Amino acid sequence: MFVADFVIVDTTIPVITAPANITLDCSMVNETLDPSAIIDSLIAEASVADICDSDVILESDFDASLIDMCAAAQYDITITWNATDACGNAAAVENTIITIIPDTEVPVISAPANIVLDCTNINENVSPAAIIDSLIASAGVTDNCDTDPVLLHNFDIATLDICAAATYDITITWDATDACGNASTATTIITVVPDTEVPVISAPANIVLDCTNINENVSPAAIIDSLIASAGVTDNCDTDPVL
Repeated sequence: MFVADFVIVDTTIPVITAPANITLDCSMVNETLDPSAIIDSLIAEASVADICDSDVILESDFDASLIDMCAAAQYDITITWNATDACGNAAAVENTIITIIPDTEVPVISAPANIVLDCTNINENVSPAAIIDSLIASAGVTDNCDTDPVLLHNFDIATLDICAAATYDITITWDATDACGNASTATTIITVVPDTEVPVISAPANIVLDCTNINENVSPAAIIDSLIASAGVTDNCDTDPVL
């Protein structure tokens, strides 16, 4: 009777099925969207099969910190997949490429149109506050990625002087910055037309007073009071000029 011993040697390497390449942009990764779910799904798609080992360990070198949506330019992250079965057979290395398209676009500012302010808008009875508040409120900013970009301005209401010597401009500078630091600038010009016109006096006509108007029985007070009362003054801006 013959006895034969057979030794079965596993020399077949495991087979890795790597996930397909993907592209990430700011529609998937931004200040309100975390890429974790996308990456978890990608990792879960990877698999390995082996003819003998039912529990081959599949490893990758993916590092989430490599994802930078604020990078200066598009770049690739290569995930390398490795697997070795119980007999030490190593699978052929497979790769998955994640292409990162970073946010390099500047925010778009909607700056208010230029305006002109004169004494019909700014005088002792009319404050420019409502006009300026409306102007500031009408400014806006949008961004291709950031849902809440910062918009700042340098307007100072103290620069409004309706009594300046001549017409002048105030330039409002608008600065916008998104979450990646991309910045843009726009301007709005406020032209201030100051009041340089003198008031117009309506002086009473000349009169002659004699003893029929001024004597021991007749006081000129009523005549003078009437004369003074008939004087008037108007102004193109001031509704109550001093006379």
